[in-house]
Amino acid sequence: MTEDHVYMTMLFDHYGALLTERQQRLMALRYNDDLSLSEIAENAGISRQGVRDVIVRAENQMQEIEDKTGLIRRFEEMRPHLDSI
Repeated sequence: MTEDHVYMTMLFDHYGALLTERQQRLMALRYNDDLSLSEIAENAGISRQGVRDVIVRAENQMQEIEDKTGLIRRFEEMRPHLDSI
């Protein structure tokens, strides 16, 4: 699993509830179930490009929220202190 994949999973865990139901469903298939875009497209009955567009839009929305709130960044900064406790 790549670092980007882990980061997107963290974003989805924190901010996924702010996405539309469709975005949540496709993001869950991509990041929780680890399906390929083609597999998701087949399951959802849309094109691979359609899946990619929805996922990229959701990723961008979650990144914008993180840029504004910094919740994950602050959590990562506190992690060493929490581990030492």
